[in-house]
Amino acid sequence: MLQYLCKYKSSKKKKVPDYLHKFLKFAIDNLDQYNVNIQSSQGVDWRIKEALMYSIGTLKDEIDTQKDLKGQMEQMLMTYILPELNSEQPFMRLRACWTYGVYGKLKF
Repeated sequence: MLQYLCKYKSSKKKKVPDYLHKFLKFAIDNLDQYNVNIQSSQGVDWRIKEALMYSIGTLKDEIDTQKDLKGQMEQMLMTYILPELNSEQPFMRLRACWTYGVYGKLKF
């Protein structure tokens, strides 16, 4: 469903909202909140970040079509995905490797 929604492009004729940009803003806001909670030693649920990482990887084809988003992916991967390669949770390390594999052909 997320892929289907994010395929819509905003257009002036159809007045269709741009869900891809809105979802990525939502994802970044939640990833920032996750990082704040980790640093403040609050209990955090790693499954939230895993779901966001999965959704970002799943939307790769839609992100590739937009030059502005494609240019921002390197910073997003470095900031939010790279630290998970050292995670204590094995599944998070797996998800980080998968996400990097999805974006592996992207030229930075």
